[in-house]
Amino acid sequence: MDNFISLRRLRNWIVTASVVTLLSSLVFVTPVWGQYFDDVPEDEWYAPYVNNLADLDIVEGENGLYSPARNMNRAEIAKVATLAAGIEPVPCTEKPFDDVPVE
Repeated sequence: MDNFISLRRLRNWIVTASVVTLLSSLVFVTPVWGQYFDDVPEDEWYAPYVNNLADLDIVEGENGLYSPARNMNRAEIAKVATLAAGIEPVPCTEKPFDDVPVE
């Protein structure tokens, strides 16, 4: 069992930069160069992928910041994955998980 990464441990190091890079790669988007967010330098490995999903209105920042080292919760990952796949999200009316907000 020691060779397996538990979901609890995995959850602690899934950060926004990793998620958007992975999803951008899976849906074959074209990297976008430049600096969209103040905290995503143009020369960072994840910058073109964050920029691409921002350009497509799939991810957004707050006050000019993206917070690439911030952990994402299940709801955020599901939303980004759904939008990246071109699927319109369905409104949630109940709370099936403690860490997922209804809105």
